[in-house]
Amino acid sequence: MISFSDMDNMNPNNFYEGLFPMLQIFQTPAILEIIHAIIGIVPNSPLTVFSQVFSRVFMVWGICKFSSYSQASYWFLIMSEMWSMSEVVRYLYYTLKLICNKVDWIPFGWSRYSFFFVLYPIGVFSELIQIYNTQPQIKENKIFTTKYYNFSIICYVLMVIWIPSFVYLYVYMIKQRMKFKRKHKEQKLENSAMSKKEK
Repeated sequence: MISFSDMDNMNPNNFYEGLFPMLQIFQTPAILEIIHAIIGIVPNSPLTVFSQVFSRVFMVWGICKFSSYSQASYWFLIMSEMWSMSEVVRYLYYTLKLICNKVDWIPFGWSRYSFFFVLYPIGVFSELIQIYNTQPQIKENKIFTTKYYNFSIICYVLMVIWIPSFVYLYVYMIKQRMKFKRKHKEQKLENSAMSKKEK
């Protein structure tokens, strides 16, 4: 990741050239998460997973790849930073959980279920700003637009859907955080009881 302190000394286009190929590599396969949820490989709700994955895949292939505004915008860097921090914490947590079968409350579990409070809103806001500011270019160049299909209108519709989708995911994560804290508290009580019995 790139430090925000470097932003004033770099051309925003450099961010795109360095980061976008990595976004393509790591965000596109996330489509498999939707399939895994649908066929039951993972217990997650397909709707929840779709909401999480679609926005990022859409931004990568529908906006950032074809929008010179997005490519030259600091919002692209901010979005990439939010995604990166979120995914590093998320996958580190899941990896350690698989290896150890449990994760200590601090720092991994706490990070997984606390960082989203800040990362989600900033990430979503940066996505919406890029979609909105890209509209003049989409209309002028008729990106993904035919006489039967107007991509600009689709973008506006998606922006409207984006907000309740964000609220849904945000509330979902808050519930997951409460569930995690409850399980952790129960585990602590159980461990404490076992320790007393051993004594």
